[in-house]
Amino acid sequence: MLKKSTALFVVPLVLFFTASPFAQARKVEPVYYPEPIEVDCKISLNKVKAAIRYGLSARRWAAKNMGSGKIRGTLNIRRHTLVVDIKYSTKSVRIRYKSSVNLNYSSGAGLIHRNANNWIRNIENDIRFRLSTYC
Repeated sequence: MLKKSTALFVVPLVLFFTASPFAQARKVEPVYYPEPIEVDCKISLNKVKAAIRYGLSARRWAAKNMGSGKIRGTLNIRRHTLVVDIKYSTKSVRIRYKSSVNLNYSSGAGLIHRNANNWIRNIENDIRFRLSTYC
């Protein structure tokens, strides 16, 4: 068991490193903007759209058609929300950050919680994989 004097020293340090802005700063990084995903073969626009919808649904994102060549993806996890816009054609797919809630986004610095970037990378990889199955 910890001595009382040790506990008086250790507890404030633990609180500082887990609840301070210093701890939060370690969890943010620049927003990830993937390079366009090139469509390497001749497939229809409907198949590109299907690949995007597959990539989103595989990771439990909601997909909403926003008009010709554009889908909005929304991910809700606990109290966090991440929204991306995906523009597509028969030649490429481009994923762009749109907005977020409770992900420490800073528009001036272009920073966001690292989990948001991981979620974007996941759908990027899933869409890329699905497109490759059509070629």
